[in-house]
Amino acid sequence: YDYGRHLASSFRRVLGVEVSRSYFAYLPGSNVAKRCVAAGAAYDAASNLTTVTRFFTNGAFAGRTWKIEQPDGTMAVSGYGYDSGAGQLVTTNRTGAGSGDSVTNGTETVTVVDAGGRVLSAVTRDIASGIAISEIQYTRDGLGRETRASNTVTGLFSEKEYDCCGIAAETDEEGIATSTLHDELQQIYASTRLGVTNYFHYDV
Repeated sequence: YDYGRHLASSFRRVLGVEVSRSYFAYLPGSNVAKRCVAAGAAYDAASNLTTVTRFFTNGAFAGRTWKIEQPDGTMAVSGYGYDSGAGQLVTTNRTGAGSGDSVTNGTETVTVVDAGGRVLSAVTRDIASGIAISEIQYTRDGLGRETRASNTVTGLFSEKEYDCCGIAAETDEEGIATSTLHDELQQIYASTRLGVTNYFHYDV
């Protein structure tokens, strides 16, 4: 992450008429994006819709997103923890309304990933009530590929099977199956879902 200072702007014109304008500021520890409501608006115009993304600037999680402040007043606040024994990163993200650095009305999602960046579990709860909305557990094969994703709250699950070239069969949470065939170059040759088969052809 570059903690220097950079400014940029983006304009779009149609037939010489400005239809969109945005400003971007890359500051030490934060990025600022401003989308202009009024054509030709300056960077500091009060009507601009401003999104501020803040980062941790020191410690083990320097460079990772800490807080995102949205134009509508909502925000997302993230925290991180690392289990060196298990080699797992735990990310807690709280999104919704609140004040300061605290989200009090919204959702909290706790995601656990392994050393390879693969998601092991993701649990989402309503902050106010503490009720679990979704709790997904992932099962993987010896190559780290996802074979099953189970939502223990809804009881729904999806499954995947693999061949030499990628996903060969997949069943989604609605029970709908998709099968995929690959050619000699390991490219997708055909995909079938709900009785409809799509064939793929490639140029050199």
